[in-house]
Amino acid sequence: MTNASFGKTVITKYQDPDKVFYKIDQDTKLELINNNELNIFMLNILNNKFSYKELFNLLKDNLGSYALSRKQYIKNPERAISKAISKLRDIKDNGDFGAGGELGEILLYIFLEYYLQAPKILSKVELKTNNNQYVYNADGVHFYQYKKGDCSYNQLVIGESKLKDKLKDAIDSAFDSIVSSKIKEDCDIDLVNSEIFKETFSVEEAERIKNLIIPSVTEDYETNTYKTKAFGVFVGSDYIIDSSLPLKEQRINTIEQIKNLSKKIAKYININIKKYKLEGYSFYVYFLPFNDIKTDKKNIMKQLLTNDAFKEI
Repeated sequence: MTNASFGKTVITKYQDPDKVFYKIDQDTKLELINNNELNIFMLNILNNKFSYKELFNLLKDNLGSYALSRKQYIKNPERAISKAISKLRDIKDNGDFGAGGELGEILLYIFLEYYLQAPKILSKVELKTNNNQYVYNADGVHFYQYKKGDCSYNQLVIGESKLKDKLKDAIDSAFDSIVSSKIKEDCDIDLVNSEIFKETFSVEEAERIKNLIIPSVTEDYETNTYKTKAFGVFVGSDYIIDSSLPLKEQRINTIEQIKNLSKKIAKYININIKKYKLEGYSFYVYFLPFNDIKTDKKNIMKQLLTNDAFKEI
């Protein structure tokens, strides 16, 4: 659990994430000596497809808290959704290749805040407003703090989310983004000195966060504190539910197949970590299957951005 001096922003009052996502228990781990997680989820099945209704409600509740800075959201939470819609990418053409990509970014934000307990520092929407791209291409920046024994670990978590019809392509694309940015070694200093950071936090909060993420050798050694950088990765891909099975067998089969898929995810992520020499980082990975990601991500975001009531896709 995090012990950060600033709280989470994710909204769970109206839609409980545990009633949206079913977490699949699996024994697969990443081959890392540092702290890491691999979390596999699925949605409810309705009429041989994953149902997006509860997911849509959770996304709608969190549109404002994701897209707006803490100051903006607190100032006027009633207008948060309308302000968020104006900031996010309008979907005008179904042939638009990048349309709906924000779905993965918002899901990554929810997974990191709710399941990892890592509060948002800045979302991608906020990052894009800053000309000083200290974390180029990042889909969000979070803070995670945990203890092991008498040691404290403070991690600046750089987020990457990718939605592709093929799982391998989603993982490849995520690592392409990770490697292209490769986290500048001084990105933590750039972050807390940026104008957007000053606009998001008060002077006192900014100073506290600065002390949490920027190494101070004497103080860190004396307090057994380790300040590091980590990656939070969300990948989504297509999954076809076997419609020939009765409901009970269908659910059991889907869970078992996705559980088996976790082994492939872990294996391929381990290959990429070694390939790009990223063993020194922590990785927090989340996977969620979709019916038809290319179509679904556009339709879900289009309904969110027009503030419509949900229509089952």
